[in-house]
Amino acid sequence: MTTFSCIVLAGGRSSRMGTDKATLLAPTQVDLLTYMVHQAELAGASEVIISRSPSAVPEHLRHYQAIPDRSPNQGPLAGLLSCLSACRYQQALVMPVDMPALAPHYLTTLVESTAAGQAVYYQNYELPCVLPVNQAVTNYLERQLNDANARRSIRGLLAHLHAQEIILPKSSARYFMNTNTPDDWQQFIQGYGQ
Repeated sequence: MTTFSCIVLAGGRSSRMGTDKATLLAPTQVDLLTYMVHQAELAGASEVIISRSPSAVPEHLRHYQAIPDRSPNQGPLAGLLSCLSACRYQQALVMPVDMPALAPHYLTTLVESTAAGQAVYYQNYELPCVLPVNQAVTNYLERQLNDANARRSIRGLLAHLHAQEIILPKSSARYFMNTNTPDDWQQFIQGYGQ
């Protein structure tokens, strides 16, 4: 089995949701951050790193490394840059905190589909993705964050890395639902378990 790090992106402002998404109570009766960390563990992550201020991580998750963005309010690339340097393995599975229907086997498939030094993602979904942990990725992220005119997106990073795209059956789309707004969250809650 491949050893890999997992970065859970949970440091966003959640402005469209109106409340911190990481603290939403999932149907399993745990907060969303705890739930997603557990999904990463079920997928086989050798280490889980949380992209979030350590003071905002619940007490029961304090044994995980939590790393704040070096450049606050710069989006997910800032979180990635801060966390990649802490990764102990050559591959990092990157997953958002706000994709609660994501099943571990999709994460495992993504990791197992990755060749050494390659990035991979599912068609139409930039996250989750697997990134190589190397200086080239770090350099790209630093350039993007230092360029006021850069688009600073995961999509741009994957394009730059010539990431492999995995075709996802249309029937799987419901597992990749982002819960960015209260309506998205209600739709997820109503469809949970179906």
